[in-house]
Amino acid sequence: MTAIEQLEAAVPVLTETLRHHWSTGQGKRVRDVVWSLYGCSHTLNLGWACSGLDVEVARALGTAIAARLAAGAAVEPLLKTVLEESGEFARFAAAEKNTQAPLPVAYPPPPLSARELRELADALEALER
Repeated sequence: MTAIEQLEAAVPVLTETLRHHWSTGQGKRVRDVVWSLYGCSHTLNLGWACSGLDVEVARALGTAIAARLAAGAAVEPLLKTVLEESGEFARFAAAEKNTQAPLPVAYPPPPLSARELRELADALEALER
């Protein structure tokens, strides 16, 4: 079975997790990984994202990661299906509406607080000097 075929089999688990549990700890982890795999632009703490998952969800998420590694951008249509059917694109659109221009849309929200992100930004600025 190819990586794409394996991901096709995992899509229902990922979709249902994001549709019904997107705001729980497990759902947030799945949301972070799927968005990162889809857009390739989200900062992700992989250790945090891979902890606290039940076996079925962990396998599905592992399949998605392996498919992205093996098939590259060819997985994006399947990931897009997960994000569309689970309501994630609608949640992104709502966050986008509430974001003042020219700020980037912070969705999915990072697991760090605004204070922690400011401290991290300060630390990065200090490294750049």
